[in-house]
Amino acid sequence: MPRFYFEVNDGRQRTDDEIGVYCANLDELRKMAQRELALIFRDEMPDGGRGTFVVLVRDETGVPVYIATASLLTEMLGRRE
Repeated sequence: MPRFYFEVNDGRQRTDDEIGVYCANLDELRKMAQRELALIFRDEMPDGGRGTFVVLVRDETGVPVYIATASLLTEMLGRRE
């Protein structure tokens, strides 16, 4: 079973995975990356209501095989009290 490495980038900081995870196939890898992105996005959303997070997955040789991106922008509309 191949090992894959998840790199996370929030536009300010990049975190490289030095341990990696084993995945049986690319569909499992895709699901893992999307779950990871959702958790990161939920837990790490900066104050101010805007952010973009990217999870880039590389194979054992360092070649990118999958990327997932999530962005959120929140803004008050209408009358402000």
